[in-house]
Amino acid sequence: MANEIGKKHRSAPRSDSSLERRGLLRVGTLITAFTGASAISAVGATGAQAVPVDATIFDAYVPLAEKGAASGVAALDPEAKVPFSQLPDLSSLYGPDNGGKPVGKDELIVNVRDHGVKGDAVKKSSGGGISAGSAAFTGAGFTAADVGKAFYAVGAGTAAATLSTAIAAYVSPTEITLAAPAVTTVADAAYMYGTDDTAAIQALLNSVSNKTHNAFLFPRGSYITAGLHLKSNTRLIGAGRGGWAYEFYERSTRLIARPGVTTAGLINDYKGTVGGNVYIADMMLDGAKQYHAKPCTGIYLMDSTTSADSLWNLERVMVKDFSGDGTYFGAWRRANRVNECHFVGNAGHGSVYAGTDNSAIQSMWAMNGGNGLEMLQGANHFYGADIFNNTGHGVRIVPLGRMNHFVSCFFDTNKKCGVYTEAKNTSLVQCRWTSNSQEADGVYPDVDIVAGPSGVTLINPTFYAAVPALANLPHSGIRATGNTGSNLVYVVGFSHDPGTITWRRGSYVETTVGLLHKGFSFADGTILQTGSSTGTRLGGAATQKLAFWGARPITRPTVTGSRGGNAAVTALLTQLANMGLITNNTTV
Repeated sequence: MANEIGKKHRSAPRSDSSLERRGLLRVGTLITAFTGASAISAVGATGAQAVPVDATIFDAYVPLAEKGAASGVAALDPEAKVPFSQLPDLSSLYGPDNGGKPVGKDELIVNVRDHGVKGDAVKKSSGGGISAGSAAFTGAGFTAADVGKAFYAVGAGTAAATLSTAIAAYVSPTEITLAAPAVTTVADAAYMYGTDDTAAIQALLNSVSNKTHNAFLFPRGSYITAGLHLKSNTRLIGAGRGGWAYEFYERSTRLIARPGVTTAGLINDYKGTVGGNVYIADMMLDGAKQYHAKPCTGIYLMDSTTSADSLWNLERVMVKDFSGDGTYFGAWRRANRVNECHFVGNAGHGSVYAGTDNSAIQSMWAMNGGNGLEMLQGANHFYGADIFNNTGHGVRIVPLGRMNHFVSCFFDTNKKCGVYTEAKNTSLVQCRWTSNSQEADGVYPDVDIVAGPSGVTLINPTFYAAVPALANLPHSGIRATGNTGSNLVYVVGFSHDPGTITWRRGSYVETTVGLLHKGFSFADGTILQTGSSTGTRLGGAATQKLAFWGARPITRPTVTGSRGGNAAVTALLTQLANMGLITNNTTV
């Protein structure tokens, strides 16, 4: 710029023009902060452009007393950016985005890295070593810049708990000195280190109001956090879009639960208030469960005392390895939406639904230590869910969980049942079950309908067997106990894996009474296995009706007439024909 004006100014005149220059600097600072454009290019050619960029000249034009002061000029931080605290409220003003469309300040996305958030965590699954009483830790990838960062080593603390300390000194890329010695000797241990970003992130989250920005961008990286509280109308956006679920975390955004976190969840409502309209997208929430001695949930929505439309929306979020549940949607919390999310490897349940009218689309609950889904209330809806390899049931529905609805969902190889329900009006439409009961052979059915709830409906269910890869098989396809004639279980249609033994008891259904089937169809070549101990029965009472090959169902027929002549034979042929078992073309 000095070259453009041809000379450097040695002093600044105190005149009206200098005041104009200070005014331009104020405007230029705000334009630069919000649009990225320089004051010169944004404002255009004026006499103030002659101000050189030499720092001494800026000091001459702007008195120190005006820097960062009300009605003064914003100061710059060490990175030459305006501190967030000095940005004025411009919610009534607008600035152009790259496409030229007017954008209000409340629509701007704030990059958390611009406000002291580091996202520099490193998490190693193995390779760490330290001796009891020593502060010398060996690992890999250390640099001098790591000094002062928080440090955690699994098993190196008291009673083999996690050692929590800081990096005191850098020795080499494979050795550092910790601020506190180990209590327990460990070898090939998991360890983690990085900046604790909790305070910096929470300061940004606290700034949200109805008149300011509400969206925060987390560039790719790993952020150590603990107990974040989100106000209503907050959006957290990561960098994980596109192949997000299985990418290495170095290519995505990961929030890691800090060891020793004391809040109920890594992400929570705001300080005891029932919040809503929260959006979280394109990131991984890593519970780091091996570092934690107490349960911690990934996302925790507190219970409400009244019905509340929460409107929490999760899109392309992976919630994994928490020491508690993956997510908890509290009592009376309604209208929460989950889209293309994964809840994997959590020590508790994948998700707990204690509210109603929530929905999930194309999401996964897998390899959790409890149930994939724990349904404590009803009227929730799941479409295209993949629920497999959970230590408990794929889905467990308690009596209050009425009218839960599952469409085109897969329930595969869970340790107990694919679906366990005690609730009325559970609806399972075009769903598939494959080799559940992996905890014990022949103990749990694919679908267990317990205590006689009414209105349970299965439409076009499909059952497969993952054999010979898996030795254990379910007890049966559907087990319904306690149902009466007025509490029917409805099954419409049926598909079965031909040529394999799908259930250990060899039966599609085992029930007391009250199971209503409509429209079975078996694939060509299907073998219907019957029981070999107590056997398999069709019909439980003489008053129940049965027929074959399109005949009209009748009750158990009675054959009369003397066996000394043809009367009894004639009556028998008539009844067999009535049931559809034969076509009676005999003649006298």
